[in-house]
Amino acid sequence: MLKRIWIFVGLLCGLAANVSAVRADPAARLFERGRSRYFSGRAVNSTAIKRRELLQAASELQKFLNTYPRHANVTSAHFNLGAIYRDLADLDGDRDQATRALHHFREVVQKFPQSHLADDALFEVSDICGSIFHDQRCKDETAERIRREYPDGDMIARLNGAQSVSPGDTRATLTTVNVNRESEAVTFRIRLTAPRPYTTKSLLADAENQMPPRYYVEISEARLDRELATPTIESDLPVKQVRFGQYTKSSVRVVFDLADPSDASRIQALVAEGGIDVQIPLATRLGVSLAGGTTPQVQSEAVLQPMEEVSPAPTTVPPSVAVRTEKKRPLKIVIDPGHGGEDHGATGKRGTLEKNVTLAISKKLADVLGNQSNYEVYMTRRDDRFIPLNERTKMANAWNGDLFVSIHANASPKRQAGGVSTYFLNNADDEESLRVALRENLGWIADAATSPAEPEDRYLEVMKASMIKNFHTVQSTDLARYVQSGILKELGARYRDVEDLGVRSARFYVLTGAEMPAILVETSFISNPAEEKRLRDDRYQLALSQAIARGIERFFKNAAGSDHAALYRH
Repeated sequence: MLKRIWIFVGLLCGLAANVSAVRADPAARLFERGRSRYFSGRAVNSTAIKRRELLQAASELQKFLNTYPRHANVTSAHFNLGAIYRDLADLDGDRDQATRALHHFREVVQKFPQSHLADDALFEVSDICGSIFHDQRCKDETAERIRREYPDGDMIARLNGAQSVSPGDTRATLTTVNVNRESEAVTFRIRLTAPRPYTTKSLLADAENQMPPRYYVEISEARLDRELATPTIESDLPVKQVRFGQYTKSSVRVVFDLADPSDASRIQALVAEGGIDVQIPLATRLGVSLAGGTTPQVQSEAVLQPMEEVSPAPTTVPPSVAVRTEKKRPLKIVIDPGHGGEDHGATGKRGTLEKNVTLAISKKLADVLGNQSNYEVYMTRRDDRFIPLNERTKMANAWNGDLFVSIHANASPKRQAGGVSTYFLNNADDEESLRVALRENLGWIADAATSPAEPEDRYLEVMKASMIKNFHTVQSTDLARYVQSGILKELGARYRDVEDLGVRSARFYVLTGAEMPAILVETSFISNPAEEKRLRDDRYQLALSQAIARGIERFFKNAAGSDHAALYRH
């Protein structure tokens, strides 16, 4: 009896020690807070609340990675971030979030190939390649890599459409999905070997990825039966097809592709004997075709409105920014302040957020350009709001912009790294360009550049495949050169040690699809303490904006004598 008491006391002490260790370890607290927020957010039914909670969880886990890059939980943090961004991609049909998910799953595989999560991460990459980017080659090659490198892993069963059951597996099995049609409703009966909690979600149509409106049921602590058959759907039902898959190791999704988006609001998922019943009323459709009809496009939350009239700049405009009179209409300049909202971008040592710096510089640039009668200025955002990367060039195209200029602040794990650079959209031409593109595309500072030994890196190939061909590479190159030259001349005259990092090309997602010359300006390194101080200073911001304006003016002046001048005749 006394021995049992001492064992019990020992267990309590051990538990107390673990709790104390977590409390004493700020890294562990931050990681657990982010992960707990993720799991609680997934269980929320409200789309808006779920999105908010997932984004907050992503922010906390990313902060953990940035602050504690060598912590024992880094592998799990990357995997959880991949899962969060995959959830967000499914929630909103957003390829930007899917790209982020790809990166984090890829980090698990490349940096921690011996982890038990490595084959899981590869499976998620394969699934994202196929279901979101529609890249069959990437999907198949990744699946083959799982078979080759992890032949004894549990993902082999998932690739083969089955689930291995270990003696300690407590998951319920999804055995059947049957259809029961009655006069007033159709019921899809999801049958499980044991009761399990579940969540539901409605998704709008995604025209870009050719996805119909959808409704899914996600069941926790469940797996698919290896003999599970897809039910036959009659052509006049409100559901076009039923799909299911092992979403994570511990959850299953049953997805209903809908003929009409209005059906989503009338679906009920109810706990039933033996599982879950998903019911859709039929009697209230009032003659609406069940078999076809078009689905609405997903509308962007960003309002496509021109920038409000800007106030005069606090100082005089550089003399070289001359008024142009030969144009029949003002030239439309679209300024894109990088990041925004929950996407903070990089963070300086003093807590400076990239999103705030880029907005301040962009507003000053708008003031400088707005004082000229030959320019009409637009901004993708004028306040602290989140706008998906792919929406930014869509806005510029909707405004029929003549130029697109995206403003960013660079960052590096090396605090001494500094300088200015200007990019145009093309294949990355060096290792540093790959690193910068990854950081801006994925919203965080990469710890290391992509290995030059992998020129056909599959992740970058997937991203490249999703890009729309840019027809203005020559013009974008010219614009980048003039802007970079203007920045060096202006800043070099006022500040010491301004390093020229040159004009470079990279696969920036934010420049993809621009129907006009487009560049991305990396103004300085926010991770460099000296340059962070400059980026916070109004005078430095104004000097940058004047330099960029001078480069834009030189670009238009010289374009008049070039072969591509016809692009700017109206």
